[in-house]
Amino acid sequence: MNKIFVAAAATLTLAPLLLGAQDKDARVIDEVKLKPYGFVRNYMIFDTRDVKTGTQDIYYYGPKDYAKNADGDDANGNPNWHFAAITTRLGLDIAGPKVGKAQFGGKIEADFYLQSGSAAVMRLRQAYLTSTWNKLGREGDQKLVLLMGQAWHPLAADQPNSISLETGMPFAPFSRTPQIKAEWTFAPGFSLTGALLSQMQYLSTGPAGTSQNYIKYSMLPEAFLSLSYKSDGGFLGRIGVDVLSIKPRWRYNGKSVDDRLTTVSPFAYAQYTSGKFQIKAKTVLAEAGEHLNLLSGYGVSKINTDGSYDYTPMQSSVSFISAQYGGKLKVLGMVGYIKQLGTRDELVSGGSDFFWLHSKNEGNFLQGYRLTPTLTYSVGKHLTLGFEYDNTGFQYGKTGAPVQSKNGLVESGKHWVVNNRFLFLTKLDF
Repeated sequence: MNKIFVAAAATLTLAPLLLGAQDKDARVIDEVKLKPYGFVRNYMIFDTRDVKTGTQDIYYYGPKDYAKNADGDDANGNPNWHFAAITTRLGLDIAGPKVGKAQFGGKIEADFYLQSGSAAVMRLRQAYLTSTWNKLGREGDQKLVLLMGQAWHPLAADQPNSISLETGMPFAPFSRTPQIKAEWTFAPGFSLTGALLSQMQYLSTGPAGTSQNYIKYSMLPEAFLSLSYKSDGGFLGRIGVDVLSIKPRWRYNGKSVDDRLTTVSPFAYAQYTSGKFQIKAKTVLAEAGEHLNLLSGYGVSKINTDGSYDYTPMQSSVSFISAQYGGKLKVLGMVGYIKQLGTRDELVSGGSDFFWLHSKNEGNFLQGYRLTPTLTYSVGKHLTLGFEYDNTGFQYGKTGAPVQSKNGLVESGKHWVVNNRFLFLTKLDF
């Protein structure tokens, strides 16, 4: 591990020299400083029925729909339990050096992931470079921070108070992705954030399933823009929009086709913190948000004479309100709600050409809620014990029924399915 840190330090020491090679005034003032961190984390979980999950049943979406046989028995009504430590994490914060007026830094972060079968492999979570310019503008009250690399999607940065791995998803966006992001503090309390993003682990879906190719061949990065205000009294507010443009098909029968789906997802976020108390709320009007781990998708709205398709996204209302209070002993939790609002335009072919977030949504999901009262207790500075009760209900339409052409929904045979999840956490920070 020490050899890795030394190699990283050497690489990052040379990088600013190369960056400033054409600037005669550039000089390295500070040495690179490395700060390793991480934790050993165990989750122990009990579910009252089969659920939709990832990462060895830890990353939780919600309950599976009923699958009843001729006798009325539910094949998915199976209580189950499991525990695992694969979300144990290792990270390295990088500070410096200073080149001219720019302060450089970065982060490398990894944990484990159940890639296939029962083999857990280490995966990249974050890896980015930052450069910060302070005291800009006439009054010296402006600041510019540039980030390049793999980091949290800016639409997923404001998360509810939770100890679960999914931290509120699918009632809040969740994604880490390659990006170039700029945050400009242009006046006291006010900042603009803009980003251009690609996709890596969290992907759009389409005719070939989930794939990076839809954005790769679109030739357009995802774009994000937000305006934030932070007061001295503990208030933080943010509004913004995320725009994604993908090509579900770029070639068909050996020929290029001009397919394209463009989605626009506005959002609003508010947070208030006072001493040991914090409350936050967020709402997103999401269009085809499957690359953000929202239970959504899109379909074909028109077949053109040249063989290309027009597409229409599923629109979803995704919201949460969350709070916490305490110090050594904390009480926290969230209430989340998601509702499918229907497609922007009418579908063709009776909705047969509809592309959902595969394996997480069968197409008959209509709405859902989540309630998570949670307790955590800190033993000293490094050990945390936590317990979370998660009550999640999903409303489905009739199993196996086709989606309606008018709105992409299955509105016949509506029924609710509820799962009770009991989660116990042990976490040792270092």
